[in-house]
Amino acid sequence: MTKEAVNILMEGKPEDINVAKIRNRLLGIPGVYGLHDLHIWTITSDFPSLSCHLVVNDGVDRDRVLKDVKLCLAEFHLEHTTVQVEGRAFSDCHSDCEQHG
Repeated sequence: MTKEAVNILMEGKPEDINVAKIRNRLLGIPGVYGLHDLHIWTITSDFPSLSCHLVVNDGVDRDRVLKDVKLCLAEFHLEHTTVQVEGRAFSDCHSDCEQHG
């Protein structure tokens, strides 16, 4: 109980969430070119949150991508999410960038 409380207060990643698996699944969504600034934390007990920036290919249906992202994240019980969608020309990654090919 104390460990969970400290993790929540420190906005730590929930222990049962595999960040690498989520990252790979997001990168596998059609139209997604890259991903950066992925953060997963716990707001309260059993309430994980996620934010990230998705870089999408030119001409992709961004609404379709967001729907696919929502479905993907729901499989991981991540329903409180903020996703910024960026075109390849706009992307401004400074840290944890991962891109296709």
